[in-house]
Amino acid sequence: NEELRDRADLLWTLENRPPSGGSFLVTTSREGEDNFGSTMEFIEKVKAPAKVSSIVLDSGGHNFTTWRREIPPALEWLSARLGAD
Repeated sequence: NEELRDRADLLWTLENRPPSGGSFLVTTSREGEDNFGSTMEFIEKVKAPAKVSSIVLDSGGHNFTTWRREIPPALEWLSARLGAD
């Protein structure tokens, strides 16, 4: 279904829907990942009021060694956005 595919495509959403107040955290690495270019493209397309933060490593991959380096700053990012009511 084309509508469902578009709704699941964040780049399509950024290009075709009004900006949301969402907050995104993206991670990539300059070497060892295939998604570096598309991640940078995503960062450039995020418009206010949405916000984007990134963790960009010099090298990495889809493995626990990389994730161990990403998890501490990701948890800091997440905890800064969680609030208690």
